[in-house]
Amino acid sequence: MHAERKDIRQSVEACLDIVTRTASAVRTIFQERETTGKSLITSVLENIQPTADPAGLDSLPHELRLSTQLLLSSLPSSTHFLLLPRTIKSYKPYVDLTSTSSTVFPSVLTERLQGWFQKSCTEFSQALRNWFSKVDGMKEMWKLRNWIRKWLFEADGLLDEEKAHLHRIVDDACRQQLTSIWTAALRNAKSGFENELKTAVEVTLRRPGASGQGIPTVLPIMMISETWL
Repeated sequence: MHAERKDIRQSVEACLDIVTRTASAVRTIFQERETTGKSLITSVLENIQPTADPAGLDSLPHELRLSTQLLLSSLPSSTHFLLLPRTIKSYKPYVDLTSTSSTVFPSVLTERLQGWFQKSCTEFSQALRNWFSKVDGMKEMWKLRNWIRKWLFEADGLLDEEKAHLHRIVDDACRQQLTSIWTAALRNAKSGFENELKTAVEVTLRRPGASGQGIPTVLPIMMISETWL
């Protein structure tokens, strides 16, 4: 059971990690920043323009201050590119930042990201119910639920409403499995009760002098047991 619980945790963590990292990366790259009013991708594209303002470099991380010479020097055979003419090494491609192909509008970003998030949550919910179906203990189920909720609470990259949605998915899947566990326990209890009752009746009837007059009083009890599930 310990190994199985570990496998479930690893699978859940892998899925949630993909969702949180993807959502965080999309917002980091394409969402407008409060400091500059521009997205990170827009700032990078502006920086590689022939008319780029050197002051714009201050808003970019060092690893994103790209240039043709920097890209050439990072290649495996960079020493060969040192012989290229200066015009090539200093080349800056032109990108039309007013074009729709190089611009992601905030409304489009929100719509696309929400659509992807909802689809991912649907697939995660289905997988989670399948993983939880392998857990047959109440204690193990609650441990998994608490662990997942703690993971989500500490995760970065998701909005509060997105975390709340994932919490509901976890709670619904947990509730479904807990119901299944209780149902199975009651079914086993019912079966055990009927078997014990049947055995008791048979033993009573085999006793010397047994008339069987008490058997009808047993039948209502067995009928009541049918309503347990």
